[in-house]
Amino acid sequence: MTRGTLPWRNVTDRAAVQKAKELARTTGRVQFLFETPQQFDKILTIIDGYAFESAPDYGAISKILAEIREERHFRDREHWDWEDETVSTTVTTVTSFSDKECRAADKCSK
Repeated sequence: MTRGTLPWRNVTDRAAVQKAKELARTTGRVQFLFETPQQFDKILTIIDGYAFESAPDYGAISKILAEIREERHFRDREHWDWEDETVSTTVTTVTSFSDKECRAADKCSK
């Protein structure tokens, strides 16, 4: 939502995807979260603290995401570029860019 894509988006080998995801949660975490809201690290820490059978605290995670939305000036109900076109016809599709991409291409208004 803030950088545009996940590093494993175009990887088709399942083992390579798993390795990339594991790296993003361990030694590659800083690089994975580069130029993302600091709250993403907090969300990953919360999720990583759960046991498999734990029920996630969706309220706490939603609250953190709302904080990010407010800081980044996202509307409450965006129609994201990965959503089916039939989901909503009343809002504009949003393609997200990192802050660096916005500055480089002058694509985002603050």
